[in-house]
Amino acid sequence: MPVKKILVKYNYLIKLIYSLFLAVFIPVFIFGLVVISSTYEEITHKNEDYYQKTTVSFYMYFRQQLSMLKYQALTISNEKTVEEKRFNKTIIESHPYYYIDAIRKLAVYKSGLPLASELCLYYKDTDYIISSSYKYTVDDFINIHTKESPEIAPTFREFLINDNNGMQIQSTFSDLDNQAGSLFIGIPVVMYNRHEALVFYILKSDSINTSFMNAQSTENHEFCIFGDNGKLIFANKQPRSSMLQDPAFQEFLVKTDMPFLNYEDRNKSFAVFKVKDSTLDMVFVSIIPRDVIEENLINFYHTTRNISIIMAIVFIITLAMSVYINYKPILKLVRRIMSIEGNKGINSEINMISDTLERMEHVVSEQSSMLMDYLIENLLYGKPVKQAEAEQLDANLKDGNYCVLTVSGIKMDMASRTQLSDLLVTKSKTHIYITDDLYRNYIVIICIFKDADLLKPLVQQIRHHLAQYGLEYRIGTGQIVHQLDDIRKSYLNALSSMDPVSNAYQTVDMSVIEGYPTEDIMYFLQYVQNGEQENAINKLKKIFEYAAKIEDTLFLQRYMCYDILTSYVKCLQQTKVYLEKHEIEELLVHTKIPDLFNALSISVKRVCDEVLQRKQEILNTRSNEIMEFINNNYTDPKICRTQVSDTFGISVHTLSRLIKDTIGIGFKEYISAKRIELAKHLLMTTNRNVAEITVEVGFDDPNYFSKLFKTRFNVSPSNFRKEKGIGVEIK
Repeated sequence: MPVKKILVKYNYLIKLIYSLFLAVFIPVFIFGLVVISSTYEEITHKNEDYYQKTTVSFYMYFRQQLSMLKYQALTISNEKTVEEKRFNKTIIESHPYYYIDAIRKLAVYKSGLPLASELCLYYKDTDYIISSSYKYTVDDFINIHTKESPEIAPTFREFLINDNNGMQIQSTFSDLDNQAGSLFIGIPVVMYNRHEALVFYILKSDSINTSFMNAQSTENHEFCIFGDNGKLIFANKQPRSSMLQDPAFQEFLVKTDMPFLNYEDRNKSFAVFKVKDSTLDMVFVSIIPRDVIEENLINFYHTTRNISIIMAIVFIITLAMSVYINYKPILKLVRRIMSIEGNKGINSEINMISDTLERMEHVVSEQSSMLMDYLIENLLYGKPVKQAEAEQLDANLKDGNYCVLTVSGIKMDMASRTQLSDLLVTKSKTHIYITDDLYRNYIVIICIFKDADLLKPLVQQIRHHLAQYGLEYRIGTGQIVHQLDDIRKSYLNALSSMDPVSNAYQTVDMSVIEGYPTEDIMYFLQYVQNGEQENAINKLKKIFEYAAKIEDTLFLQRYMCYDILTSYVKCLQQTKVYLEKHEIEELLVHTKIPDLFNALSISVKRVCDEVLQRKQEILNTRSNEIMEFINNNYTDPKICRTQVSDTFGISVHTLSRLIKDTIGIGFKEYISAKRIELAKHLLMTTNRNVAEITVEVGFDDPNYFSKLFKTRFNVSPSNFRKEKGIGVEIK
């Protein structure tokens, strides 16, 4: 199979593997780099610290050995027993062979000093030196240890005869090959309180025992001791002359703030560490080849590599399992799609998936719209809504200023409503919710804004937007409230400004009378107009309670009764609910407050029932008109909620609520059900094929239609026709 076809066929699988690879490998790779880098630096620092400590151990070891040398020199000079007085100058010189006992005794002392290769005794102003192995003349001893470098001899003689009471150092390392070089450490003593002598020790390059220096592996290390003048006085291996003569190395020896040096010599790298002792005027140096350090890092690399291999295997297994788990259902779907006829099957499945997602989105949107519309209805009609529940539906309902506007004389489609909403959000930072009052045929706008001063420019912007329709309209503006539960007051206030039923009691300014229920009378009339019987009776009771309290002021009490009755009659005239003659007479004959309240309550109940009946008739009429429109156009493939809501000038939310209240299901479900029922009828009564019926009932894709039909009747359209036959109508 060509590579291109493989890539096309397994396109999703390749993308899935690639995505999982990037999602898992890149974080692991970055993590690995960070870990390895940080670990490498940590190991490098630890290696440097370790080798610095090794240098310190070398220094401490040498100091300890010097202390032992001094102690032994003092022991030799203070022998007390006759047997131990073998180093007595008088005894040694009294017989030609008495020096042999001194040699043997020095050999015994030397055996306790692993650092020294020779232990020697020299009496000043004599011409011989007794060592732990032989007796030499001074000239022979100097010649043996200076070999053919006579320039060293004078300094060596000074070493022997120096009157300095402190420790004396003489070295031949800087001038001779280190294999023949020696370090002489002299301790001036007074033998038996009479004879001045020099006990000195000879150290060779192999005198340093590195096993005592707390180092794991020092066979490749070079340990050197330099004087304060930068001159080499000891080395355990052949020193590199190029390094010793390098000014950078000499500067390193002198500087006190430079404990570490990276040095390159003959294409080799060295790490050089030092410890300086100002009391001895010596600098102790360790020279470590970089390959030793790199060997440790290589060991770390191998360990890291093994861990990486294990992680890679785990990653591959995890990737394979992820691909299997995620790709298996897709593979089944692809095989099922491929089993259908060619591209039609693929297009059908894709259309079905797309339509299913669209329907799911539609259902969620419809439910959300209905919940939002329910919330707004509750706010407008005074039903309590918890703040938390409101914020769950829309966060914009959080604390702020609320105001309700009512608009009459204009129908707005969904595009215009959305445009107005976006305009106010952009210019005034105001969120609005637009719904409908189907009874009065008003548009209701709930506004939410932070600054109360925005109300006036907000109304001006709405007027400017509505002016484009070229129609005569009216806007009612409610009062600004600060709680969700008070939106009802703003709504009633907006209705009053649209349809002022309270003119009767506004003819006289009653604000000068404390407690006069002007606002309660207005709300009472609005409740009557809305058919809200319980709210109207409660307000009426509150009004008459006030009237009962002012019985001492007969004129005010009578005026208040007149105010209520005239306002009530005007309200009924505007509501187009007319009282019978006997009902009017019943209201006018009462002269007592309780009697008038009872009569007015009976009238209010009857009026509210009639208003509610009218409301229901209006809603039923509007619902019937909408359902008739849908039933006449459901075969149109382009029919949708927006089209229907725009046709009747209501919001999509209101349309969804009306349909749900009327038939119990949503718009999309009803359209699909009507189309399927019509398709069933056509299958039973016509000879048209499935594709023709699909188009006729309003579907675009025959395969999608077949899927829906099979979901509804558990049989495909073709098999349904075969089972039932043509020409038989089945209910």
